[in-house]
Amino acid sequence: MPLCGSGCHEVPVAVAVRNLSVSACRQPVVASYSRRVFDVSWSASFLVAAQGVPVASKSLTVIAFKEGVLSADSAVFHGDYSFAKVEKITRLSDGSLYAGSGRAALCDAVKKWLDGGMVAGERPEPPKDEEDFGALWLRADGLWRISGDIRPHPDLVPFAAEGSHCEFVCGAMAAGLSAEEAVRLACRYGAWAREPVMVMRL
Repeated sequence: MPLCGSGCHEVPVAVAVRNLSVSACRQPVVASYSRRVFDVSWSASFLVAAQGVPVASKSLTVIAFKEGVLSADSAVFHGDYSFAKVEKITRLSDGSLYAGSGRAALCDAVKKWLDGGMVAGERPEPPKDEEDFGALWLRADGLWRISGDIRPHPDLVPFAAEGSHCEFVCGAMAAGLSAEEAVRLACRYGAWAREPVMVMRL
């Protein structure tokens, strides 16, 4: 089972936090998400449009899960400029929590599909590059991951992350930090994350 991101099977990170040190000696199976550019979740599209920036502009997302908690940063980026804040975790009508990393329109479409009961014929079209989307869906029966094929599946891991700085965030949680603390650490040291940090639990 992957620990972080779609297809990341290792935690290739060295991080020292609160006198805790984690070092991984193996290389990541896939390229780091921290070098990819993602749009934030659906609500960002309205905020971006309202500020006169094209909705297609790129933004970034950091999402973490641990011990029944989802946490995410709140930054909206245009190029390398952070200009706004949005809420990136959504509570669906059944009480579950959803947070997506990818293009705003696709994040919104997947959210509506989940909330509508996942009707087979209405499943959103997957992106051309499946690494361009990833989401965490926290339900009463545990964590589910939605990768680029838009097919939800249970993920039996103690912690998980999606979006930018994925390996860094997972390394921090492996060192003992909570989901919130790991995202805050990414906001402090990562290029594509900003506070305030959102935290929600079932």
